[in-house]
Amino acid sequence: MVMALKELICFFFSLVVVCGPRGVRALTLVVPARVSALAGSCVLIPCSLSPPQRQGRPVEVEVRLQYHWSTPMGALFPTVPRLALSSSSGEDDDASSLRVHKDFRGRVALTGDVSKGDCSVTVSEVRQKDASNYVLEMRRRGDKNWSKMAFQMDVSNFPEMPRLTGPESVTDGQQVVLNCTVGFPCPSQPPTLRWRWVRGRPDNSSVFGEPRVALSPDKRPLLWASLSFTASYHLMPRISCEVHYQKLGAPVVMAKDIHVKFPPKDVHIRLHTSAVREGGSALLECSCKADPPVEEYDWSYTQHGRTRFLPLHTFTVRIENVTRHTRVICTAKSRLGSTASPSTAINVEYKPHILSKSSCRWDGTAVYCRCIADSNPRAAITWSVNGSPPSHGYNTSVFVHSNGTVAARLGGVVDMPPSVVCYANNAHGNDSRPLLQEVEVSLLWLLMAALGMAFSVLLIVAAVFLCCGRRQAGRRSAMINHRSQAVYPGDVGIYQEHAPLYINCTEVTHIYTNGSYQLVYQNCTPCFVRTKQVDKANTLCANEN
Repeated sequence: MVMALKELICFFFSLVVVCGPRGVRALTLVVPARVSALAGSCVLIPCSLSPPQRQGRPVEVEVRLQYHWSTPMGALFPTVPRLALSSSSGEDDDASSLRVHKDFRGRVALTGDVSKGDCSVTVSEVRQKDASNYVLEMRRRGDKNWSKMAFQMDVSNFPEMPRLTGPESVTDGQQVVLNCTVGFPCPSQPPTLRWRWVRGRPDNSSVFGEPRVALSPDKRPLLWASLSFTASYHLMPRISCEVHYQKLGAPVVMAKDIHVKFPPKDVHIRLHTSAVREGGSALLECSCKADPPVEEYDWSYTQHGRTRFLPLHTFTVRIENVTRHTRVICTAKSRLGSTASPSTAINVEYKPHILSKSSCRWDGTAVYCRCIADSNPRAAITWSVNGSPPSHGYNTSVFVHSNGTVAARLGGVVDMPPSVVCYANNAHGNDSRPLLQEVEVSLLWLLMAALGMAFSVLLIVAAVFLCCGRRQAGRRSAMINHRSQAVYPGDVGIYQEHAPLYINCTEVTHIYTNGSYQLVYQNCTPCFVRTKQVDKANTLCANEN
């Protein structure tokens, strides 16, 4: 009764588990329900088994692969089983191959290591007509019943498409890793896998992993490779994974676009108003790139050393009373961050202003002038020399500096310094500045001439006085020589010698003595008086006074 019950249970599970004659558990096979094959290649039919443990000796098995071929008779004879593989441990290979159908002879082999639980079978040179239902059978040597697993093999002329996995959306600067995986039917003929940048390849920042072969959970061979790179918002990468098979010309390609999100970038301010005069208003727009889009804008501007913040948070604003010194900043904000624009000057137009460093100089033979004007738009500079445009003898040139100012130069050979005026004008007005005045220069030269004449007169007067002084000195010398012969009255008591005693004497009267007239003087200054004569000389001069 017990044996009958065991046989009944084994009957119900005969498709998966085959029991031995004594109720011992038979081999358990695991084969996928469907196997995909590529025409012209080989295909591996994965199979795993769990043989009963037998201590001290290997498991000896027999393997058969039955091929169910559909007949043209249709429903009457739907399939005709044919033997595609017959393999037995210890049996001669030639004897086994004789039982195999000629369509499979030499193309099917047991390639798995049964002792390790691998019962995989390989079919070479797969043909389109090989597509059908198969039954893989296996038993231990000496067992009566077979363990069986049925499966279906599909044959295609097109290889399996690769599968490209990775993030769909990343953030700017994020490290991205992509994996390309493709299953292939024949382990001995693996395809070639390579990456290709369709768009947005970064410079020297991508790393290609070496392709590797692995097994899927259902024991199918898989080829996979990885690619890592740093995402950049301005590249917007598109990458493809290409799989090349030996007997196929064109590769099998799978591409993927990477969506790169980033905070506001390239924030800058644009002027909507075509021309803004100083003191007027300007319509400004804050422009940038952002993904996700900008949620709000902050505006501020600096004018006359003070910073003001606008209450509006739109991408366009209007600023009143702008000047050439107004500077504006826009800050764009999104949920990924915020970015500010550079401090931006508004294109304000104003009339010319000739700078004070403009000048002229005359070196006695030529005049050199420089005129510098600040304006927007750029000013046109002209010259006036003595009230007229410069003649052909003058050279002129114009230079535009990086700060927008215009510098003009004038040069020419002249005998006398001319009157030079610089003029600057644009659409908003004009300005002029005298750089050299002829009248002022003439007065200077007149003053120099007058000083020269005065100096000449002084030289003449000095010469006249010098000449007159020499004549008076001659007269005094003659007078003194004449006085040496004078005779003074005897009662005066003046001691005299041959040389005169006095100078600067004034004639008083003539005295007749000794038959001749003699002169008497007063207010005399002693020239040389001996010590004992001082009182007499002073007395005489006092009496004469």
